[in-house]
Amino acid sequence: MAGAKPGVHALQLKPVEVPEDLKAGNKFIKWEDDSTVGVAVTLRVDEEGQILYWTDQNGETECLDITVIRDTRTGKYARLPKDKLKEMVQFGPPDVPVENKTVTVVYGPDMVNISFINFVSNSEGVAKVWTDALLQIATNVLALNASPMQNLQKVYAKLIVKDLTKEGKLPVKNVVRLFSASKEERKRVEAALAACGLPTGKNDSINVEKFSFEDFISIVRKVCPRPELDKVFAEVGTKKPYLTMEQVVDFLNKWALRSRTSPWSRL
Repeated sequence: MAGAKPGVHALQLKPVEVPEDLKAGNKFIKWEDDSTVGVAVTLRVDEEGQILYWTDQNGETECLDITVIRDTRTGKYARLPKDKLKEMVQFGPPDVPVENKTVTVVYGPDMVNISFINFVSNSEGVAKVWTDALLQIATNVLALNASPMQNLQKVYAKLIVKDLTKEGKLPVKNVVRLFSASKEERKRVEAALAACGLPTGKNDSINVEKFSFEDFISIVRKVCPRPELDKVFAEVGTKKPYLTMEQVVDFLNKWALRSRTSPWSRL
């Protein structure tokens, strides 16, 4: 178009922001397509907005990776339970239609192979807040392109909310099971736990409040060492725990792009 001025359109990427209502949690009645009864649960989202998890009255917790959520629906777009189940999941004011109080979460590995899970709240307002906020978190561009460290945060978040004891503690065997597949690996995990000042016994439990993400990362580094990367940081990063942008570019130009005989070609 004549007279048009060239412009630069930049997409502003914003980190995930989890509303306080989702972190604190709300009461819902959960049901699925094959359910015969509704289950009373407390639904929450973790601090980083990575997992959706719910706890029933028996203290059993299940969770769902938010990045596999494809859609969230309420009102006329929500799924409706069959007649008998519809009576069982009634929650809140009876004059408000069930679909208006329902949050339907559509999830799956892609847009074709999908499943549904439904949560009935006690009000239309609560359902609307959860439907909008969950979809916003699930479609966040930064979250969908997470870094390795963010993926480790997700593993940590699942670990500290699932399969806890009645006292809300994390069984040591859950940590060992996560990292080990053999007796030798189990010994490494136990040694890593001991190095962090944490219990190591098979029947011991860890106070979740004292098991920080830093402790988790320390265990990861001890169980899954990467000496070749340590060498890069030692030689290119002048022994600092990070690389500047200039150092990364220098590394790529001088080492990574060399011939296959380069010691760095095996990275």
